[in-house]
Amino acid sequence: MAAPPNALYSAAQTRQLDHLAIGDYGIPGYELMCRAGHAAFDLIRLRWPAARNYVVFCGAGNNAGDGYVIARLLANVHCSVTVISMIRPEKLQGDAQTAYQAYEATGGPCLQADDCNWQQVIDQADVLIDALLGTGLSRPVDTNWASVIDSINQAGKAVLSVDIPSGLNADTGHKQDTAIVADATLTFIAHKKGLFTADGPDCCGALFLSRLGIPEAVYSALKPEARLASAYTFPKKLFNRVQASHKGSFGHILIAGGNIGMSGAANLAAEAALRSGAGLVSKLTRGSQSTTDFTRMLEIMSCTVDDLETNNPLMKKLTIIGLGPGLGRDAWAKRVFQTSTQSQKPLVLDADALNLLADAPFYYSNWILTPHPQEAARLLACSTQEVQRDRFAAARKIVQQYGGVCVLKGNGMLIQDTHQCYLVNAGNPGMATAGAGDVLTGIISSLWAQCQTAFTAAAYGAWLHARAGDLAAQSGQNGIVASDITDQLKILLP
Repeated sequence: MAAPPNALYSAAQTRQLDHLAIGDYGIPGYELMCRAGHAAFDLIRLRWPAARNYVVFCGAGNNAGDGYVIARLLANVHCSVTVISMIRPEKLQGDAQTAYQAYEATGGPCLQADDCNWQQVIDQADVLIDALLGTGLSRPVDTNWASVIDSINQAGKAVLSVDIPSGLNADTGHKQDTAIVADATLTFIAHKKGLFTADGPDCCGALFLSRLGIPEAVYSALKPEARLASAYTFPKKLFNRVQASHKGSFGHILIAGGNIGMSGAANLAAEAALRSGAGLVSKLTRGSQSTTDFTRMLEIMSCTVDDLETNNPLMKKLTIIGLGPGLGRDAWAKRVFQTSTQSQKPLVLDADALNLLADAPFYYSNWILTPHPQEAARLLACSTQEVQRDRFAAARKIVQQYGGVCVLKGNGMLIQDTHQCYLVNAGNPGMATAGAGDVLTGIISSLWAQCQTAFTAAAYGAWLHARAGDLAAQSGQNGIVASDITDQLKILLP
């Protein structure tokens, strides 16, 4: 069984895969180290073909061993190579010591970081190779090592990180105070989940994977902790339309929000719901706004909270309620929140609906919660920094405490339920704009009405939203507005 192409593993799982390859399939550890070094050497020569001067920074473990293999291979093709070691090489053990001795045999220099002018060496380099800290790091970087990392980042040179940018937590994507910001990262055996979220993408630069020729059967022993969402993740037949379809076949969505001065948020969500394939879309906004506010789409119907409370046939017709865009937190908003959450309808919660939930928490299995990190912090009664320190754990805790599905927004959006986690490796900073979250609410609400599976709707909706944002950014990220994202949906949907 091959490793799924979208599989994401923890650091511990990756080490277990490594041990299985060595123990069960008889591949020597040093052989794997040499394969890693060769893969990095090939990538270096491919990405920086004109480079001739290299500095390899080596730490204390197998990551350092990879660095010494790279240094040896570069020396063998007559490049200028200098190794700067953070420890005395004689303290290296096992395969890393073997790799050092093989490099030493080339006659290449190995300088000690604590007794050389490594800043001068950096200045003469074309490419810096980061083999300092590996995937086992789980504490803040020591001061001396942090100083080297900061100097590498400030050097203005091309940087390749080996397996993981030093200082980055492989499981969470959180920087341990400081971390290498690489131009490229070559990771080994399997993708580590922290490379794709929080600080991970910014630190990694261009990300590459080498599985080091490990037998495919090794991967069958472990279930990945998460998976990447992609265009191929979701079966298109979920959204196939038969010829006998009618508008009622694709759900009736209610977008509930649009308090005074914020009706645009409800409009954005409602338009996105229609553009995502919903058969009918209504929006509940406050008072006279429901009939007089501006919308680009005349197909959207309107109602008030009075209509919802008194008109039972309307409530019965609704498939999904998207609750929160422009909702506010006043008495009217609380009334809408209470009416919606007591309806027993499937719910997609965003924005102030999440804040109202945090004020009076309760568990409901039939909803999708879509917090950004600050909203997630309110739901969990913790700081935003704690959420960002381990986004995977935060998403799991939200599901445990509140039920349903959690879509945790941010760099490397996470979709979590009680059984599985998907990560969206798409989107861009241009999407950090007012109303983008309202568009996501509309998309997910619409897809849920069509596929009738909450997790699939959440994961596919998050991916569609991010990819639409990337299409909108093709002419530049600055100046993207939320409706630009909606305008790209028609291109992506089947």
